[in-house]
Order: sequence, then C-alpha cells, then structure tokens
Amino acid sequence: MSFSHFSFDMILPDLNARHVETATDRLARDIGRMIGLPEKALAADLRTQIHDARADLDNGCLLFDVRAPNLIRPMAVLLRTPKGMMRDAAPGIPLDLFCVVVSPQSDGSLSLQRLARWTRLFKNEEFLKNLRQARDSDDIRILMSHPRTGVMAA
Repeated sequence: MSFSHFSFDMILPDLNARHVETATDRLARDIGRMIGLPEKALAADLRTQIHDARADLDNGCLLFDVRAPNLIRPMAVLLRTPKGMMRDAAPGIPLDLFCVVVSPQSDGSLSLQRLARWTRLFKNEEFLKNLRQARDSDDIRILMSHPRTGVMAA
C-alpha cells in the first residue's frame, strides 16, 4: 500500500544525541523556525508529553501531538537517532525515532484522527524496520511514497 497520504515536511535523519532533551531541543528549534512557534514553549510541550507518557509508543518511538495557531495545514517532522538512546521509562528499548505531528489549532477532532493514523503507522513493525534501515532522508521519502507494507489508514 502507498503511504502517499503520509509525508514528512522535515526529516532529520541522523542526529547523534545521547539524551532525549537534545532531540526535543533540536525538534523545537527546527519546527519553531519553520512555523513561527516559540522554541522554549515548544520544547517544554514536548518534554511534558514525554513526562506524562502521552508520546511513548513503547517501541523505540515517540509520537508527539502539537497544535499550532495560525497554521494553515498539518505537518509532520521526523527525527531519527542512528544509535538510539536508553531511558529510565523503558529500560532495554533504545529510543531512536521521534515524530512530531503538528496540526492547526482550529482542526479540532480532525487532529485526533490524524494522530490516530500516524500512531497506527508507527506501530507497524515492518514500516519501522524499513524506516530504521533507510540510509538517508531520500530513502525515507521513497519509503513514504511506495508500497512496502499492509498499513491501512483510517
């Protein structure tokens, strides 16, 4: 099946980070610059979602839900850490994929539906395997546009 209805607006494929805070700071900086959100507030929101266990999919992935005022269309950002990082919350499972789904604040329930579709995608083991094996952002974009797994979107 094609992932053409899924796409990443920004891909940070190989961040060498040892700590989750480094990754969330990088995401906050780059997303903030892209859509005009304050970096510190965005970083605090990402960390709160981790602390409250709202972002953790328990498979080495964190999936964040961000709502942004004045955003015209939804977007998604992927950050991948090639070595992964260990954390206290899930010992034994290295964290290596961070996905931020940013929705217009005005989307209401549409943003929840969007997040549910991304969650299903990031729980698909074959998709994750291919995503982790991708050499670079071009490979990731190819993965998102060509049939590879049987993931169904809602």
